[in-house]
Amino acid sequence: MRKVIYIGGPISSPDTIQVFYNLSRFFYWEMRLTEAGFSVINPAADVISLLMGGRLIYDDLLAKDEPLVKRSDTLFLLDRWNTSRGARREKRWATQLLIPHTFERNGIEGVRRALAVAA
Repeated sequence: MRKVIYIGGPISSPDTIQVFYNLSRFFYWEMRLTEAGFSVINPAADVISLLMGGRLIYDDLLAKDEPLVKRSDTLFLLDRWNTSRGARREKRWATQLLIPHTFERNGIEGVRRALAVAA
C-alpha cells in the first residue's frame, strides 16, 4: 500500500502574487511526491475549489484538515510553514499523533527518511 503524505504550508497572504506562488509550491510537490510513488493529500486543492466559487470559509478548511492529517503517514512541511496558522496547527496534530514530519528542503529523500524512522 502506498504511503500517504500530507503537504502543509502557507497558502494565504495579503499579496495575491504570493498566494499564487504558495499554491504553485503545493502542486509542484504534489506532482513530485506522486511521481515518487506516494499518495498525496494536498489541502491547496480545497482552496482552488473555494476560488472557483465554493462556499467554504477558512475555519471550514481547517476543520477538514484534521482527519486528513490523521490519515497521513508523514507530514511534508513547505518552506515558511511556521508563518501559517493552519500549518502550525497541522504540525501540532501530527506531533500529538506521533506522525513524523520532514521539510521541503529535505525533498523526497527527507520523506523516505521520516517514513523509515517511523517504521
